[in-house]
Amino acid sequence: MLELTAMLCLKQTVTVLDCGNRADMYAVARHLRPFTHDPVAALGRIRLSRAFTGYQTVAMFEAATSAPYSDAVLVLDILPTFLDEDLELEDAQRLFDRALDCLNALSRHAPVVISAKPIPTIARERGMLLDALREQADFCWEEPPNFVRYCDAKQFVFVKQDRIQDGTHNRINYANLATRRSRAKTL
Repeated sequence: MLELTAMLCLKQTVTVLDCGNRADMYAVARHLRPFTHDPVAALGRIRLSRAFTGYQTVAMFEAATSAPYSDAVLVLDILPTFLDEDLELEDAQRLFDRALDCLNALSRHAPVVISAKPIPTIARERGMLLDALREQADFCWEEPPNFVRYCDAKQFVFVKQDRIQDGTHNRINYANLATRRSRAKTL
């Protein structure tokens, strides 16, 4: 997802909503260097917000919904804030439903790409959160099992985009992303 962030910010503004403290801007800058002589200008096109609890995640999504953007929205690792053991299961479900409602609203204005990691076995009773996300997504890409050894962990990528494109809106080239991933796993 950080590589996707780097590729998008080369040409447009991108909103990154980080729920799992995964937005490493140094890694994004490293991805940018081969493509531009001015990575600072490209990094300046990234709007970054972070949340550390389920309540903060919902507030961050509601704030993004109140001022919707027409450029891409990337949500990094959506689930960790809802897996907190101090957050009751019913509260986690309620908050996650609100978060999904916000993402649906955002997807009417811009493409929304969401990453999530599988639910750890210790929190398997919250597996319905990943299922709810999968049901809401228009597209789901799951890393193949043999790709996991090249990454720190398995990851899912979900895309939500309700808005019909008329050619004037920048589109994310998902085929390009899949091609890059397949090239990476052959290394």
